[in-house]
Amino acid sequence: MLNMKVVEILTGFAKKPCDAINGDLRLKEDLGIDSVDIVKIIVEIEENLDLEIDMASIRVESFRTVASVVKLVEEIASSSEEV
Repeated sequence: MLNMKVVEILTGFAKKPCDAINGDLRLKEDLGIDSVDIVKIIVEIEENLDLEIDMASIRVESFRTVASVVKLVEEIASSSEEV
């Protein structure tokens, strides 16, 4: 469920259709997502998934591939459930 929602959000910024997106695709090189789009993606994730992402704690590696974004969101979601 969470995975699908993150992919839907990324699809809105990608230069590919949703069914062509998989975890191995790189945001910049494969999907054409730039740094401005990444900020917009973070906002979309926060709004749509009711999460708060600390921008200062985000590592560049967290936004290299589709799978790395999904992993980051899953970690944030699970840590917010623990609180």
